[in-house]
Amino acid sequence: AALFGMTRDTGRAELAAAALCSVAYQSRDLLTAIAQDGITVDSLRVDGGMTANRWYLQALSDLTQTEITRCHTTDATALGAAFLAALQLGYFSCLNNIEQIWQAGWQFQPQLPAITADGLYRRWQRAVVALTTLDLSV
Repeated sequence: AALFGMTRDTGRAELAAAALCSVAYQSRDLLTAIAQDGITVDSLRVDGGMTANRWYLQALSDLTQTEITRCHTTDATALGAAFLAALQLGYFSCLNNIEQIWQAGWQFQPQLPAITADGLYRRWQRAVVALTTLDLSV
């Protein structure tokens, strides 16, 4: 791990933003790999503890240029497990029944121009290359 571009004015807020943005950039790495396989992802449904942070979700939308929808709960994994158990027990006849009762919470659209997001992503990629080719044996 490394932090690039720090100055004397770098504080807690900037460090927190860098940590959250690194997750968004890694998500873009994954979406790029998926696109190289010929699959287009126009939107993501997200859950988990980090999704309680609206700033992170907007950054994720901006940096991936993807619509982001958070479930009405941050713990959709447990909800999904309950839905699958209900499906197995016959409370739902098919997955489409579950889709009909799924509730969206927050939604985010990219607000950053694509050209800006692409430029930031290229900087991220250069930073990753610089870090992974760094000779740490000295």
